[in-house]
Amino acid sequence: MTTLQRIRYIWVRAGLIVLVASPIAMYLMFRANGLPPDTFASTSELLVTESEMYVRFQPVSKPTAGWIIIPGCPADPHAYGALARSVAQRGVLSVIVKVPY
Repeated sequence: MTTLQRIRYIWVRAGLIVLVASPIAMYLMFRANGLPPDTFASTSELLVTESEMYVRFQPVSKPTAGWIIIPGCPADPHAYGALARSVAQRGVLSVIVKVPY
């Protein structure tokens, strides 16, 4: 086996490993984990509704502004729940859009 064949052999094997490992790594890294258990629970100050297309955090008092969160491609929309809840508790309507991939 020549040096060029050896280099090609290594590059092909490394490429196959990356091709298989990348989707697995993305699935594990971009999940929604570590969220407080009450992140998606409604309270007397905040109404949380979830549908097939979005998750809405709406203050009971009249919202002063609105904010739309569009998650990045591999990220789970629920991963943004704590952020949206925190913003909504300050009087801003927050909506997380569930983007179909």
